[in-house]
Amino acid sequence: MTKCSECGGRLIDGEHYDSKYGICGKCWDRIEGEVAKEVMHQAPSELIGEDAVAMMKRERRVMATREQVIEDVFAELRRAEKLYPSWPDDVVHGAAIVGEEAGSVLKAALDYYYRRGSFENLRRELTHVTAMGLRFLLHIEGSEEEEIVKRGLERR
Repeated sequence: MTKCSECGGRLIDGEHYDSKYGICGKCWDRIEGEVAKEVMHQAPSELIGEDAVAMMKRERRVMATREQVIEDVFAELRRAEKLYPSWPDDVVHGAAIVGEEAGSVLKAALDYYYRRGSFENLRRELTHVTAMGLRFLLHIEGSEEEEIVKRGLERR
């Protein structure tokens, strides 16, 4: 029987614990939290290196922009619904709209990567395809049964 080197509790195979240090999951989480608090009070670059600090800063920016991205997608969804209030009744034509938008994303990515195209254009196209994907999902919910009845199809 192996014991946790911190609390003396039994380490059981299959349970979460750090086998290298012989620490159970509870102790690991506690120690990790204490280390994190200590690190927060010291200069991060001295403790973990410049690359890790840059990564942490990027991660903070990503978290800050996540809400903006979601807001932009919903704004685009509202704009598209206002400009084009109708949506195809069948999944093939709905998928074609999403596919066309996906093609625009690919073109924008190629332009950005190979032709020094605008990152903003790539972002805009990604926003469009995401909004149209949501719109497609919203319109197909519950439509399988309607499609079967409309087309006289048998469920296989």
